[in-house]
Amino acid sequence: PKLLYESIFQKKKKTDFLKRIGFKKYNFNINNKHPVIWIHAVSLGETKSASCLIKKIREKHKNAYIVLSSTTNTGHVEAKKNPYIDKCVYFPFDLSFSIKRLFSCIKPNAVIFIETDIWYNFLKQAKKNSAKIYLVSAKISKRSASRFSKVRYFSKKMFFLFDLIITQNEEYKKSFIKEIGRAHV
Repeated sequence: PKLLYESIFQKKKKTDFLKRIGFKKYNFNINNKHPVIWIHAVSLGETKSASCLIKKIREKHKNAYIVLSSTTNTGHVEAKKNPYIDKCVYFPFDLSFSIKRLFSCIKPNAVIFIETDIWYNFLKQAKKNSAKIYLVSAKISKRSASRFSKVRYFSKKMFFLFDLIITQNEEYKKSFIKEIGRAHV
């Protein structure tokens, strides 16, 4: 709701609003490229830190179609500078119909989240479409871990949708294992 409010009433957030809510389609020029890899990096910092990973993916999968999504305007501007991606988009609102519509266009084989900006409807739709889901450079503060542990049923359901979680350090790994109940991090 907060993102929806900001997109409607704050001018700087209005970019691609109709596409983010699912009323207008992005044009993807996939043309039999395989695999289709979707990388989500929230803002400027995550987008910059994802650039090495994106370059390695491109080197290994020369024929891949790589989509890079961001949430903030600064992240989006930075994403457009990356020469290794095929399409740069704003991350859709986590509404079932928005997500389904976007997945019907892109059908990713793999989804990679940078750090921890994760969205349940998106994860569910990715799994439903048989995409592998990775959380890379994952981190979780003690405060967030505590919050997730209070809704352990939901947290487990969400974090177990990931095929692999790679944390930034051992402390974060222990937090995922202890508080979230995720054994394979």
